[in-house]
Amino acid sequence: RVATASADHTTKLWDARTGALVATLTGHGDTVMAVAFAPDGARLVTSAADGSAFVWSAATGERVHALVGHEGGVGGLIYTPDGAHIVTSGFDATARVWSAATGEAESTFRGHALSVYTLAASADGVHIASAGADETVMLWRIATRGPVELLKGHKNQLHGLAFAPRGDRLATASWDHTAKIWDASTGALLATLFGHTSQLESLAYAPDGALLATAGDDRSARIWDATTGELRTTLSGHVNDLLSVAFSPSGAQLATTSADGTARLHDAVTGETRVILEGHEDDVLAVAYSADGARVATASRDQTAKIWSADTGALLVTMRGHTGRLVDIAFAPSDAAIATASHDDTARLWDAHTGALVATLAGHGDDVVDVEYTPDGARVVTASKDGTARIWSSDGALLHALRGHADGLTRVSIAPDGARLATASGDATAKIWDVTSGAPLVTLTGHLAWITDVRFSPDGARVATASSDNTARVWDAASGELVAELTDRVVLRQPDGSRAWPVPTRALARVGCRRLEPFPEDYEEVAAICDSLGDDATP
Repeated sequence: RVATASADHTTKLWDARTGALVATLTGHGDTVMAVAFAPDGARLVTSAADGSAFVWSAATGERVHALVGHEGGVGGLIYTPDGAHIVTSGFDATARVWSAATGEAESTFRGHALSVYTLAASADGVHIASAGADETVMLWRIATRGPVELLKGHKNQLHGLAFAPRGDRLATASWDHTAKIWDASTGALLATLFGHTSQLESLAYAPDGALLATAGDDRSARIWDATTGELRTTLSGHVNDLLSVAFSPSGAQLATTSADGTARLHDAVTGETRVILEGHEDDVLAVAYSADGARVATASRDQTAKIWSADTGALLVTMRGHTGRLVDIAFAPSDAAIATASHDDTARLWDAHTGALVATLAGHGDDVVDVEYTPDGARVVTASKDGTARIWSSDGALLHALRGHADGLTRVSIAPDGARLATASGDATAKIWDVTSGAPLVTLTGHLAWITDVRFSPDGARVATASSDNTARVWDAASGELVAELTDRVVLRQPDGSRAWPVPTRALARVGCRRLEPFPEDYEEVAAICDSLGDDATP
């Protein structure tokens, strides 16, 4: 099951495999702020800005219990690891413990002076930590229903809490730009982690407890020794906004690009910056790895594309010829060729080893916004603001012009088998086409505004679309029938259940946080969420 919480006062349960709506959970009188599944997945609990919290059956959507007692919005919500208790926290400055089996109130933790934003439970379920706007952390013992320690030292509100896997330490993250590590038994301050230059939103321990990662609003993530507090590495270096990100095929390396004119290659495990790719003279807008992971290609506003060694960062090739910014780049599956898309109304094909121009794909009447190779590398598909997509042979011959949209295209996606492609448009529709003939197969209608992205499922059976109408939809790729609609907001939840955030679906134009299109109004909020999940939010 997947649960989504919304400002329309409802929570919806979906089948995670099919996308089918299982149940709509109604009863809250205001925005649903948080949702958490029990460890066994059989039940879930939701909380809302009206002070209500409900327990539901995950199988049927039937309401099982109402957790009544908070006198303001309830934004913090966790199950204890054994599933025996539910803990809630709210704007009434309390945290409350409930029996997960009966819904009965077991204890109310009082002591905070202001709203309690975040909760954490130790792995053994013995201790609960709460923190919020009053700059303090309180440790509580569930069994005795009383406070153990009051942790003071931060100078601004707290939004991040994490127990070490063994439960012997507690880490806190604050808007005072620091994180702190405390002894969970005595409350003694063990270390203060200095280095961030802006608010800290979240933190997480490595599974073995040896390392602690923090993420802040200063465009950096830092990895620390969880015992000594010593800084191990900083995933940073860009001096302007991050614009795109890509993992290497092995997942061992991460590439980031920035408006500072550089790309950086990082160790995906440690966060260490291994290589800085310097040479572009303007924003680097897109990045792609070769299939073997040996090379990285970048596309820039400076009208050039470059290919670099992913190992050493050495510049191998610069490709010049476009007369507008480059916005997308893709390696052919064989790694022998590379395609670029530009706002000069063309796409170009290049020899990926020499940088020699192979072909200019001319014919679009407006900016080319996306380019993709078919899985066999025999064809290239381009999408343009002129409202058309075009299919080209790998040597640059035009095979088909796909017309039918009433507005510019925003994205193209090719099915895994290479037989079909999907286009997304500003006319609020997506279309599926036959790659061999160029014939239209299905039109997906129902969105009320621009469709910002379209993607086939890995098996090619379904197509997902994201729109600026604040919905995401899943469709049957053969019939065009709507399978599921995810509206308004979805919930991103930390794996341990300690925090949950409702996020506008318009911000989720790509799975995960790889790229946000269109640039959301609440970007700062979404960026913090993506940082918390160990990912980047990039416009």
